[in-house]
Amino acid sequence: MSSLPQVVDADGHVEPALVLDWARAIGGADGDEVAMAAKRWFDLVGHGSSTHAGAWDPRARLVDMTTDGIDLAVLFGSSRGPSSVSGGDRRLEPVIARAFNDWLADYCSEDRGRLKPAAWVALHDVDAACAEARRAVETRDAVGIVFNPCTDSYSLDDPRFFDLYHLVQDLDVPLLVHGTGAVGDFLSQRYQTHTRRHAVAFPLSIPMATMDLVCGGVLERFDRLRVALLEAGVGWLPWWIDRLDEHHELAPYASPFISADPSTLIARYVAENRIFWSCEPDEACLGAAIDCVGTSAVVFASDYPHVDCTFPGAVDLVRKRDDLDATAKQRLLCDNALTLYGERLLP
Repeated sequence: MSSLPQVVDADGHVEPALVLDWARAIGGADGDEVAMAAKRWFDLVGHGSSTHAGAWDPRARLVDMTTDGIDLAVLFGSSRGPSSVSGGDRRLEPVIARAFNDWLADYCSEDRGRLKPAAWVALHDVDAACAEARRAVETRDAVGIVFNPCTDSYSLDDPRFFDLYHLVQDLDVPLLVHGTGAVGDFLSQRYQTHTRRHAVAFPLSIPMATMDLVCGGVLERFDRLRVALLEAGVGWLPWWIDRLDEHHELAPYASPFISADPSTLIARYVAENRIFWSCEPDEACLGAAIDCVGTSAVVFASDYPHVDCTFPGAVDLVRKRDDLDATAKQRLLCDNALTLYGERLLP
């Protein structure tokens, strides 16, 4: 890519479940176990992640990116990360994360100027997560560190995660909190179909993560940390920020680690280019959300190649909106992602 990008996909996906040789990458009985779990995962929901060959073939993806007018894409794995192919064995998740991150780095090597890897880590083992985060950034060109917002029974402001936040801050890459539609927690397990789990888990888990990072004092404690909260849209932001303010006013003692009300802190973090959310290109309340948090806080995400993405046409959906002016569209489609990911995004 010889010039600055005009459109950056801040959250695209790949699906390595069937094409990655898990048995070889991990080895032994564990590798065989992961290979079988990967097949079960793909049979359950993976087809919805692989409606386009670009899910596993970088050359096909580059063609599709050009078709849709996307110059550069940051790529994530399946929304559940390592747990999607662990078969419930948490012990395996750190080695799964390493194998996936290596596969994704190789995938992106087809065109390092246009394809950028985001590295998954498994939060239940923070020491392993720190080691993998450092390895992925320093040796595999990762431009961000990804994890799911729901980790066992711990909120994201739990001190057990502070070592990881400190490291990510020092590595100068963003913390990427990615929603998931099939996590093993109360948000999803009450429902018997993947459709209902998917419908409820994304738009609830990311507002909760926003609350943890803001009201729990994470962004105040780690004052150089950049975060993005992904794949839940943004239409909920005005209502949620108002609700967080109300509860802080009623019970400020419940948030002892913050120095101001949540809306004031969010405005500060937006002004400092430290907090971002991704939008759906066709969501009805996008304009209202941007009016609430400002034009510099929302990034464009194609969600390609998932079954619910718009392809082709995601970029056109943004450009044809009449509730955003030209400046807002430019920031949404490009500038904000460049700010979020920083210098590693460009050659």
